Amino acid sequence: LIQRRRPDAFKVCPLCGTLNVKENETCCTCSWSGQFDSSPHLVQVRMWQIVEQSPELQVLLLKELRRPWYRVLWSAVRNRFRRRLDVRA
Repeated sequence: LIQRRRPDAFKVCPLCGTLNVKENETCCTCSWSGQFDSSPHLVQVRMWQIVEQSPELQVLLLKELRRPWYRVLWSAVRNRFRRRLDVRA
């Protein structure tokens, strides 16, 4: 959630209501493989529900908000040129 802040990077399973990334073809919880709901409002509601239920995630998000601007910029540049690990197997 920290790296993918925008709602258009997620979709919601209509069967179980789980938040999934757009790249997933099946639901990570119930293995649904049909049509997903990708309305921005519903995705944001699910994101906030996850944050409300997880104190650890709340702490991470607060730390992210408190980072100085130069660290945010450096992290963005570093992530842009970092090699991605392919975990599709």
